[in-house]
Amino acid sequence: MKHFLAVERTKTIILALAMLVFGILFIILPQASFDVMITVLACILIVVGLAWLVGYFIYFKEQTSSSGFVNGVLYIGLGAIMLYIPSVYIALIGFALSFIGVQYIGYALDSKRLGEVGWWKDLIYGIVEAVIGIILVVLRYSSASQNAIMIYLGISLIVDSLFIFAMLAFVKKAVKTLTK
Repeated sequence: MKHFLAVERTKTIILALAMLVFGILFIILPQASFDVMITVLACILIVVGLAWLVGYFIYFKEQTSSSGFVNGVLYIGLGAIMLYIPSVYIALIGFALSFIGVQYIGYALDSKRLGEVGWWKDLIYGIVEAVIGIILVVLRYSSASQNAIMIYLGISLIVDSLFIFAMLAFVKKAVKTLTK
């Protein structure tokens, strides 16, 4: 058990350090980070699409549907679009954030109707999320929105890594207390 905990702790520390380093890089070099991230994501989509197509044609005679072919073409198409028009990625993030924001607004209104105390926190979060999403969709072609996304991701990664380090300290203390 002790060895398992040590291995998991080491893996978690490595993950948290990587998140911290990437977070700092995203903040210091937002445009370069965006370009690299988009290129890597686009290449991954293209490779996954090629894998779908290869699988489809290898098992062509046994296929009962064309979903492998359609998936392959869609993944390759989305990857190619992301390579040549990176602002598509920003628009997708904007739509996702807007959707999440509207969900939180609905959740907050339901919470208020049910008499929950902190419903207004979800309302504020939902409004902020939806507004950020709309701004990203509208300003998707500007490098400022790309930089803002990367800085936001960088801050999120740094905060998450700090929470992981705090959790590790808490778990270490709890394990010491339990093993005494």
